[in-house]
Amino acid sequence: MIFYSHSRNGENQKGRPQPVCQHLRRVAELARSYGEAFCTGPQSEATALLHDLGKYSQQFQRRLTEPGESSRDHWSLGAYAAIRNMRTTQLLPAAAIAGHHVGLESIASPEIVFGNLRKRLNSAESTTPTLEDQQAALEAFRNDGFELPKLDSGFHPNFHRAADMLDTRMLFSVLVDADFIATEGHFEGDSETPYRPRERGRALHADKMLRRLLEHLQTLRGQDDVDGKMYRLRSQLMDDCAFAGSNEPTGAFTLTAPTGCGKTLAMLRFAIEHALRHKLRRIVLVMPFINIVQQTASIYRALFPATEFGEGYVLESHSLAVRDTHPGNEDAVDPGELHRRLLSQNWDAPVVLTTNVGLLESLHAHRPSRCRKLHRLAGSVILFDEVQTLPPNLATLTLATLARLSDPDGPFHSSIVFATATQPAFESLSDRLREFSPAVSSPPPTWQPSEIVRDTEAIYKGCGDRVRLVWREQTPITTERLADELLTHRQVAAIVNLKRHATALTDVLLDHSNTSDSIIHLSTSMCAAHRSKKLTEIRERLHDGLPVRLVSTQCIEAGVDVDFPSLYRALAPLDSIAQAAGRCNRNGCLPTSEVIVFQLHDPEHSVLYPPGYGEGIDVTKMFLDDLRQKAPEALPGVLSDPTRLRSYFRQFYSATGRDSRASIGEQAIIKAVVETNFADVARHYRLINQDVVNVLVPFDPAKYAQLLTEATETERMTPRSIRRWEATASPHAVSVYTQSLENDAAHLLPISFGRTDEELSTDRVDWWYLRDESNYCDRVGLQFEEQAWVV
Repeated sequence: MIFYSHSRNGENQKGRPQPVCQHLRRVAELARSYGEAFCTGPQSEATALLHDLGKYSQQFQRRLTEPGESSRDHWSLGAYAAIRNMRTTQLLPAAAIAGHHVGLESIASPEIVFGNLRKRLNSAESTTPTLEDQQAALEAFRNDGFELPKLDSGFHPNFHRAADMLDTRMLFSVLVDADFIATEGHFEGDSETPYRPRERGRALHADKMLRRLLEHLQTLRGQDDVDGKMYRLRSQLMDDCAFAGSNEPTGAFTLTAPTGCGKTLAMLRFAIEHALRHKLRRIVLVMPFINIVQQTASIYRALFPATEFGEGYVLESHSLAVRDTHPGNEDAVDPGELHRRLLSQNWDAPVVLTTNVGLLESLHAHRPSRCRKLHRLAGSVILFDEVQTLPPNLATLTLATLARLSDPDGPFHSSIVFATATQPAFESLSDRLREFSPAVSSPPPTWQPSEIVRDTEAIYKGCGDRVRLVWREQTPITTERLADELLTHRQVAAIVNLKRHATALTDVLLDHSNTSDSIIHLSTSMCAAHRSKKLTEIRERLHDGLPVRLVSTQCIEAGVDVDFPSLYRALAPLDSIAQAAGRCNRNGCLPTSEVIVFQLHDPEHSVLYPPGYGEGIDVTKMFLDDLRQKAPEALPGVLSDPTRLRSYFRQFYSATGRDSRASIGEQAIIKAVVETNFADVARHYRLINQDVVNVLVPFDPAKYAQLLTEATETERMTPRSIRRWEATASPHAVSVYTQSLENDAAHLLPISFGRTDEELSTDRVDWWYLRDESNYCDRVGLQFEEQAWVV
């Protein structure tokens, strides 16, 4: 009897069904090739050979031929065979097989996994195979020419829990991606060509990339003032990155340099040189915000154009990286966009640009779709820009995972770079990594990165006179007085902590100014497309010497390339003040500029800071008080002293207790890791507040009308068309907290996507639109009487 894995392929299923043996061989071949990147080729192959053992059953065969037959569990038999016959040390393959459709479960011990599988296989559920089914399945498996693998090599638990979980996810990733690719190849086939696998991604050509980058740097040299201070500092940073990239072994690194020193191209130089030196496969750039990814991706695409390096060489992977297709015809997809979507599924590209959410949440995920790309990270240079944005409550687990990934003695042979102007003292958390291996006496992986910049003191000192801090935070200033002071400047930015402060200050500026053209507001009350337009206007006015007084929230701080001659910053954690200062005299065009730190007088409200700011501000105040007593002369130039910046971070970790114990916000995720509960880790590892919904806004009236018509008048949108719509609509939406929807429901209407009123009453509604379009204005974006609920 021939056992089949998949139904007929081709148009209208007129092609051929796929035998199980054929599918297993193809998945095993792919899995072995993927696993060889981290020395688990045989183990990956064995895992793949057993992953669909349950398809050797009459019950599963009926599912393929009889419409309406219940879905069958075809993975538990393979997981059971793996842990029983490949020895209990082969626990990780069993976990990968058991989860390759439903997600990873706990690997707390072989006994627990083995017991759970026995219980499942002895259950009376009609969709689950039994232990008796295993004998028949194994006989059919052998009749197809296979033998049960016996392995002593590959990954096995070492009970450093974070490392074990990463190893499991990597093996899981190999299996899931190989299974997806092989299955896709079958269903792309037909009766004439039964199997059409996708073309593999391009290889990294580091030598060619280096030539192109050096040519580009030579062009910039012709445009810059080669005698200028900033040019010399950028050249110094570039030389340091080239030296470290070509000489240092793989591992963990920091790249600490002031804003405006050209870190974007310098760390790319490190990555290319490092890839050349160690024959690495991939360069991955990770950034905190989508707009920064988009900005950098345009630079990379210009450096490494598809015409020279090939389509798909530079992959931009995030929720907004989608080209609009034809409304009403979701199948009319541009071939280049279809290729990008395929590459984004598993990051099969030599250069990948993504977000912190896209990479870090995937590294701690448990579902097949999120983990599928992880095996591509082996043998890679992974560059994290603006790393100071990593939430403190996730720092310890993140470091434990990345320490395993970048361990010079480990299997993955990857290098990690943390780049920022305000380098957190993460090494002070290194001792806490043993929390993830409490029962083990041997030391766990540590986080002790090497600094790429050979003389950080010198490079910061060279930038030291760009800005001078004026500390006026001890005496609060009224909004009216601050507005009058801002109007004495022709070009100035004021960054405040809350949107209500930004709106109030904008209103007073407009009242006190003779012209409204120079007053610009920027906050997340405005949709991304609106903010992008305003940033373009700001840059043009700065370049042309026109008056511009910007009032912004923190959304302008990290990675946004603007250069004001003067800047005001409301009191914030010291690293946020340093990031804000990077928007002032950024290119060193002035001898020196002032950054004035102030505190707004706001007696009517008790909340003066956004969530998560309180601890950082308290430590900043203590840090400043200590400095005023011991070295008051250092206050104006504290941001030019990397030693003092790192001492601030160490004080932060010490004052909050994070350097010695888990905070309340960390306890749940640490417990989940110690228990190796993959689902709970994924649930707790969230970089941003997930409890938000999206409000479509009429910034672009024509686009708004088109999107709203499509989403509310289409009879019933498919999940695929909804995803396409969401990617197109996201730049035209503002995020709001769900907890406030009940109070403000009068302002909003749900977007149905063709669902009935009954379905809307029971399903979560993630998209809304305005009942009154006048609630969105060009001046400040989305605004109601009380807008504290806008994210």
